Amino acid sequence: MRLPEGEWPDPYGRTRPLVKLNKTLYGIKQANREYYEEVFDFIVDDLNLQASIAAPGLFFGGNLETNGVLIPVYVDDIMIIGTSVLVASIASRLYDQFKGSWPSPCA
Repeated sequence: MRLPEGEWPDPYGRTRPLVKLNKTLYGIKQANREYYEEVFDFIVDDLNLQASIAAPGLFFGGNLETNGVLIPVYVDDIMIIGTSVLVASIASRLYDQFKGSWPSPCA
């Protein structure tokens, strides 16, 4: 990574200053974990779904025979399984939360 052009004063007199990243960069080891934690928090807290104990990347909620939903998450791939109305609603909320990161949901 290269720093933007400009002056970067260093209080310790280093010729190459240290900088702190405010967001995780895609492609580094920690990026997948940071992404998963953000998705996990949104699915559990905002969508009110439960995380599976046996399969950490699986979220579920409701009665699976009538109005339930399953959301398996693997790295940066997410699938929504449920009724078409529920899938559209959840896809829309996920898209709104993570704008620019996802293709637009199917209508």
